[in-house]
Amino acid sequence: MKIVVAAMVGAIACAGSPPCSAEPSPSALAGAWAAEDQYWAKNLAGDVAAYLAVFDDDFTGWPCAAERPQNKADLITQGAGLLSVPGVKIRVSLEDKAATGSDEFVVVYYRAREFRRATDGKLEQLVRNFTHTWVKRPGGWKIIGGMCRNDVRAQ
Repeated sequence: MKIVVAAMVGAIACAGSPPCSAEPSPSALAGAWAAEDQYWAKNLAGDVAAYLAVFDDDFTGWPCAAERPQNKADLITQGAGLLSVPGVKIRVSLEDKAATGSDEFVVVYYRAREFRRATDGKLEQLVRNFTHTWVKRPGGWKIIGGMCRNDVRAQ
């Protein structure tokens, strides 16, 4: 949480100041998007421990089906209930990707088009919008904040 507040203060301090930039470097962008790909791969694989490892210990966010914001302890309590059932969700494509931030944190925005196998064998589609705030830690990029909602165009 301290990093998010510090980043916000830094962004406000930079507003209107020519030497300041809120552009992440290409390596920071690549690191955050690679971590986002891992987030989905671990979800699709149904690997609870690996999935939870992508979240920072200070995480607070609003997961898709949650009634309120949650922290990492909430996610740990939910465990496998957070993940796709292997073989049911078979593919995810990320669309309309955008990002901002710095070399220490990157906020990604995108639409996730998830394809699931229904019990009758047909392919179903779920479209949602995501934002994840990734923070650079000694062990790699971790999600420190995020939010999910149903895509308004899919309603």
